[in-house]
Amino acid sequence: MSSNSQSTEEVITLQERTETDLSNQALTEEDYAALDKHDNVSSVSIASEKVKIKQHIGHIGLPSGAYLEVLPKDSLEGFKLLYYLAKAGRVSEELVTSRGEIGFSVGESFIEVVGQVYAQEIKRLLRRGIHKRYLPKQRATDHVKGQLQVTKQLARQEPFATSFESQYDELTADIPLNQLILFAAVKLAEEVPEPTVEDRLRRQIRDLQRIVSLPLTPPHPSEVTLTRETQGYKPLVKFAEQILDENYIDTFGQQTKVIESLLINTETLFEEVVYSLVADVVHGSRYIPEGDGDPESEADSDIGHLLRDESGDGIQGMQPDIFLRDRGTPVWIADAKWKESDSPARNDLYQVTSYQRKVGGDSVIFYPEQGGSLETVYGLSDDEHDTQEDSELRIVEVPLGGETYQEFEREAREKVREALQAQLPEL
Repeated sequence: MSSNSQSTEEVITLQERTETDLSNQALTEEDYAALDKHDNVSSVSIASEKVKIKQHIGHIGLPSGAYLEVLPKDSLEGFKLLYYLAKAGRVSEELVTSRGEIGFSVGESFIEVVGQVYAQEIKRLLRRGIHKRYLPKQRATDHVKGQLQVTKQLARQEPFATSFESQYDELTADIPLNQLILFAAVKLAEEVPEPTVEDRLRRQIRDLQRIVSLPLTPPHPSEVTLTRETQGYKPLVKFAEQILDENYIDTFGQQTKVIESLLINTETLFEEVVYSLVADVVHGSRYIPEGDGDPESEADSDIGHLLRDESGDGIQGMQPDIFLRDRGTPVWIADAKWKESDSPARNDLYQVTSYQRKVGGDSVIFYPEQGGSLETVYGLSDDEHDTQEDSELRIVEVPLGGETYQEFEREAREKVREALQAQLPEL
């Protein structure tokens, strides 16, 4: 391990949730120290030069200039990240259903794909029409426009005015929402190493800058609110916020660059995809989907508490990834686990059966596709002496990809529908 900083753009690949030996890489002490402080690095052994990344895939920049490219585990063969992002609503489905579909699979550069996706999203936005808003303006005009600012006009003390201090509303695209998209695009272009992708981003940046100014700092989140008219911005805003949140931390009120990284939490993404699939299946039925996996974070996520203290207050809140309400009452529970295993983890079974006993209905644990080796059905008995099965727990594997996005969505939805109809026959 080198003790001095080095100037390099070496790309080091490793897999999520897997301890990786980096002793043959020329990383510096500063690199390991930065990784040790990183929220998404689960363990760093400076002595043995080993690193383990949490359930995230993406790109981590290091002080030396090297990059860690964090890939999905090899066991997740056929995983299509963009399909999952589209199903969770993080990118537009148009990007994965059009002829110019962007591909991404294990082994490809994450940061380059993000650059392609972001450039395509901006292009789509400009093609459909960028959002504009009326904003108040005050400036000197050659004729009275809007309202005349009498105080300012008199203060100029001109005997024969050749211009007028006007206040009026102007329709403009130079608003915080568009400035956020532009600011993130510029920062992303600085990180993309592939010239073709960088050029594509730069072209979209130039098109944006014709009508939007680049702010010195990104707009505050309170300035950026999506409305019904701006729902088409949702994928871009999500990407922009992640790009900027990962790249910067707030230090005494100033944006200070610490470590360049862009990571996607695969566990959260899997939960959002499963939630979306369940919502598709029950759409139009009497069941209302709720749960912690809601991509919009708008659904109720609480089914109550596991325990109560002596004063009767609930403790150990229970928040499954997905549950269904029927006339306001939770009747079905599911959790999504981004794991590979020969059999369902004991902790997963304990967790979901505790939810199940709270609700009194059937349940499902969803895992990523593993060749069907995990899929089974358990009966839940009242106690160890009672063998009568009064409700069931199903283990279901969700497809990781497909030849096309439509194929992936169709097969994934069918797997979910089959499990739900087995437990809720009226669907």
